[in-house]
Amino acid sequence: MNFLYQLVIILISKIIISFQICAESFNITNQDKLLNIESRKNGDYIIRCVFSISNSDNCSKISFDGLLRVLAVKYAIKEIKQSHKMLPNISLGYIFNDACFNMPKTMGHAIDIVKNYRQNYCNLNEIQNEKIAEKNTCGLNSSNVIAVVGEYYSFTTINFASLLSLHNMPQISDGASSPLLSNRKRFKSFFRTIQPDDVQIEIIVATLKKFNWKYIFAIGSDDDYGKIALNTLRKRVTEENFCVIQDVYMPLINSPAQMQKHAQDIVTKLQNFEKAKVVIMFNYAKGMGEYVLREAEQRNITRLWFTSEAWNPEILTANVPKKQLESLLSVSLKYGNEIPEFKLYIADTVKSEYNCDIWLNTLISNEFKCDVKRKSDDSKYLLGSSTTNESCNVSIDYIITTLHKQNLNQVNYLINAITAIGHSLHYTACNKTKCRANVLPAEILETLKNVSFNTTSGQLFEFDSDHNPRFSQYSIEQIHLNGSIATFVDVGRWHSQKMLLNISLEKLKWPPWSRYSLPVSICNDDCQPGYKVEGEQRCCWTCKRCSVSEISYSFNAKNCSRCPDDHNTTDNIQCVQKRRFHVSYSHPIGIFGIILSSIGVFLMLGLSFIFLTTTKKITLQFRVELFFYILCILSSLSFFYTLIELAQPTKAICLARYIYFLLMLTSYSLIIFGMNLSVHRFFAKLVTRKETILLSLFIFFLLSFELFLLLLTLRKRTTYASIVNTDYEITKICVVDRSVYSLLAIIFPLSLLLIATVLAFSERDSKYYLNELKHLYFFGMSQCIITVAYILSINQVNALFQTLVTLITTNGYGYAFLFCLAFPKVYGILQAKRSKNNPDLKTKKLTEQVL
Repeated sequence: MNFLYQLVIILISKIIISFQICAESFNITNQDKLLNIESRKNGDYIIRCVFSISNSDNCSKISFDGLLRVLAVKYAIKEIKQSHKMLPNISLGYIFNDACFNMPKTMGHAIDIVKNYRQNYCNLNEIQNEKIAEKNTCGLNSSNVIAVVGEYYSFTTINFASLLSLHNMPQISDGASSPLLSNRKRFKSFFRTIQPDDVQIEIIVATLKKFNWKYIFAIGSDDDYGKIALNTLRKRVTEENFCVIQDVYMPLINSPAQMQKHAQDIVTKLQNFEKAKVVIMFNYAKGMGEYVLREAEQRNITRLWFTSEAWNPEILTANVPKKQLESLLSVSLKYGNEIPEFKLYIADTVKSEYNCDIWLNTLISNEFKCDVKRKSDDSKYLLGSSTTNESCNVSIDYIITTLHKQNLNQVNYLINAITAIGHSLHYTACNKTKCRANVLPAEILETLKNVSFNTTSGQLFEFDSDHNPRFSQYSIEQIHLNGSIATFVDVGRWHSQKMLLNISLEKLKWPPWSRYSLPVSICNDDCQPGYKVEGEQRCCWTCKRCSVSEISYSFNAKNCSRCPDDHNTTDNIQCVQKRRFHVSYSHPIGIFGIILSSIGVFLMLGLSFIFLTTTKKITLQFRVELFFYILCILSSLSFFYTLIELAQPTKAICLARYIYFLLMLTSYSLIIFGMNLSVHRFFAKLVTRKETILLSLFIFFLLSFELFLLLLTLRKRTTYASIVNTDYEITKICVVDRSVYSLLAIIFPLSLLLIATVLAFSERDSKYYLNELKHLYFFGMSQCIITVAYILSINQVNALFQTLVTLITTNGYGYAFLFCLAFPKVYGILQAKRSKNNPDLKTKKLTEQVL
């Protein structure tokens, strides 16, 4: 019944208008319970406008926004006509069709456009033939349509533009922002005065980076607009190591109950991700977003709603709690300032065209239930009758004021679309010749690509290669509450040419639930360079430091990279060349060895001085003194071994170390063997008075055998110096030979040392020469302990401490001589010197008795 009532009102209006002389004509039909209104103004060329003018299910209720768009087109055409530089002697008409947010209806208009265009199609080459043009045999298409303006929404525009592009019909949209429409192969005749959603997504990502919002929940409309936008968003945030934890889609349904059910499902999912404090919304404010925000308020859910351009300013007139509004941030396209002349045009049109403009007339009938027929004498009211034939009046100022409140700047891009068509037509029809009236849409298509003009705001307007505007301005706007009044406030700008975001932190007002500070929307802190992501689970993870010699140089690295073998890292961020190293004189081990050896050398010098100054007055036992002097020299060489141990390892140095050490060990073993009285007695029994010569020959034989083993070892050995590649340095060392021959070369002198020590054990209580044999036993025992400890430990430590073990061993040999033989001997000599008796005589007699 309501539909029939509205249809009757419109038909009555049509009858009234028919009695007046109007430049505009209209046609009203009804198909499938959808009202179809078409208005037309004839001209040499016609611009066909297809966009949503009504907002009811049956397309009968004209909206103020829809009427404003109709008036914007008429105003733009009027401005073109009044311009002395454009289209002289050529009239520009229009056709308005209501798309009614309805895909079938929109495509019906597209088919009608193509049908009329194809009926009278003729080849462009034929038109350019002067004779044919004079006879006008080709003519224009029946509707004279040269371009189409619309549709506003992406979900209806994509199919609409695809059909028009098949026939090269130029089309300009001021609202369809889907990135799909930038595909020139599929949409070759489609242009738009608004940037694609890619730009909004870049601005959103830049804002996310600025505030370190990395844990995101996303909501999109269940159409091409929302799906493509969220898919692009997910790819971009992944490139920035951010995370869209969940993306959900909401269908546009006319049933409030079903919309409420979808909103409840979405908010339930949102509750599961408490740390996702930022929600990006790529849907429409009215009919979708408002349901989500109301449901969030009912469940006391606080989030920062980061919305697309489609929300500004529509959300301000939606039924949304203020608490949720003050948590809303939006990417907003800058439409420029309101055009004062357009406001005047609106007022003049309401006052004069209330009966001739079917869209204005229908809106008044719908909104005020009054069929206006005339103005009052004071021109303040429109007078008419209601459906009950009662008199009614409508305030003209109220209609004008209501239209002025509809954000007039939002039609600026629609005005730019009409202006671009006007410039293209002027260039095509009037370029260098008298303006002609046979221009085809295909010609407009070509000239549109090069259109250039200044908009009403003074900004240069041009199309780029993808038929998108070359220049545009976006802003970041936040809703601020002033009492109960909510308004969008500009807090930042996006420079399209520099791709740079500037946000004024002073203007931002964060919501109370974030304690008026920057909301935090991360699952966990970033993994810094030097760490890697571990245990990643739905955008959350733990950070683990890279292992030794591994690096990561980016945030949230998935893996660590290993440094080259000759490089290492101290911070797990950068590889640096390893330190080339060997234990030298400046190393702590080297310093320790030098100090230890220096003390030993100093003690040896002191001992030598005491020994040489006292033996002039004391006669020593000659058979053991020779070996003692040799021991003094050998012990001194033990201390000087440190110098060769701390030299840089080379083959020659390593060879010298090996020979030096084994000969030193062998010499100690043979001297202890030779100083033993048991050995002297044994050889004395074999050869009377020739035992010293025989003992010397035997010692020479043992030394020769050790030399033989040493030469055999060197012949079989191939490696001396080597490089040890540790985690932090490359150490050059002498390789410890573990071959059988090397083992024999060290076991042989060790065996001699053990035998000599065992033989000395039986003489430890002898009173021979101030207990010297007892001291010899202790010396042999110490040499055995030091040597066995060396053999057991040298292969159990790393290259660095092998040097320390060797230095302790060689210096230990020297100190063992000092403390076990030298100091006790000097002490005994000093004691004998102080004795009143002649100890040398007693010692000599005792020795002769023993031998």
